[in-house]
Amino acid sequence: MASAALVTLLGACAFVPGWHMPVTKGDAGTDGATIEATSATPKIPVTEIDLNFVQRLDADSRNRLDAQTKRLFQVPETCAVGAGDVLQIVVWDHPEFAAALGTGQGQASPKPGDPAAGFVVDQNGNLHFPYAGVLPVAGLRTDQIQQRLTAALSAYLVKPQVTVRMASYRSREVYMDGEANTPGAIPVTDLPPNFYEAISRAGGFRDSADQNDVVLLRGDTLLHRINLPRILS
Repeated sequence: MASAALVTLLGACAFVPGWHMPVTKGDAGTDGATIEATSATPKIPVTEIDLNFVQRLDADSRNRLDAQTKRLFQVPETCAVGAGDVLQIVVWDHPEFAAALGTGQGQASPKPGDPAAGFVVDQNGNLHFPYAGVLPVAGLRTDQIQQRLTAALSAYLVKPQVTVRMASYRSREVYMDGEANTPGAIPVTDLPPNFYEAISRAGGFRDSADQNDVVLLRGDTLLHRINLPRILS
């Protein structure tokens, strides 16, 4: 029925909004003068609405949706390290380096607000590590930090074997707000979540949520308005 109504509507259109027509001045039958287009009544581009035009709009919409789906559901890129992040660093066969973590890092039952055990990048973006000294690591990936740390320790150790991984991204935060079952901050670990994983970690949506209009923001910038059921289908 919807298709039949659309065809009937298109067949009945002799004029569409925006079609340029002469403007009649005065009431009909009293003054039949017309005013051609001026700066006050400019010509407006007219697009003929027919079946080909509708099909082209639908194809463009599908292409945009496909591109959006690939961006939202692809494997996230590895984030760079920033101030406040916590790194887990192991120098193999040298357990004495674990003492640099401090006595409070090995608690059996840490509080929910406690940082993960590891080496914290300071507010200047520097990593303080025994023998290696102060290393600027902000903006680097963990594999790049591993290379720099290995090079620095090579001055004191023979062929040091170093492992560096991200324990907690605290310089980057993901928030789920609105009609989520568990709104709030979502922890970002060594593998940042993609769009759908973030929703899953927030417990999914409540029954009252409008999943046809999910808003994705980065800072104050609107990235996407997402029709989630359509993307998933």
